[in-house]
Amino acid sequence: MLTILELSPIMLEHQSNTFDPARVMSVYGGYFVGEFPSKQGYPMNIYYTPERHPKFGNHYFGLFSSRSGILPNSIMICNGDWVETITGMGILDKDGKLIYSTHQHDYRKFDGGFVDGGLEYLRYGFSDNDNPPQVVEFTVRDGCFVLLENKSD
Repeated sequence: MLTILELSPIMLEHQSNTFDPARVMSVYGGYFVGEFPSKQGYPMNIYYTPERHPKFGNHYFGLFSSRSGILPNSIMICNGDWVETITGMGILDKDGKLIYSTHQHDYRKFDGGFVDGGLEYLRYGFSDNDNPPQVVEFTVRDGCFVLLENKSD
């Protein structure tokens, strides 16, 4: 059986590495959900707006810095509704904050440990063997991170 446990967006340990979420929200509205790997593997900031886009119908939009193509080194915006189709692995630290690696080789330190691997794999370490962090699976629904809990019947 799969149980969904809601997790507030403020319970994230890290913020955007790419853009200033407050500045983006002042222009486009909505709020910052998190940073995720695009299908091409580069980091993308995902934002959520409760109202659908009037022309395209999406709730989420993504911002990323284009590294190549027609407009290299440009800021690009795209539909981000795909974020609700992904799942990832992370850990809950001693304060209950979700810590996850946003893309492959994104090494994230936290008090007493680290996570790495993005959505490709989970590699983690910790220094307190008496209180190891809880490994969790997560997804995004309606602009919030949710934990997926597997319970045997």
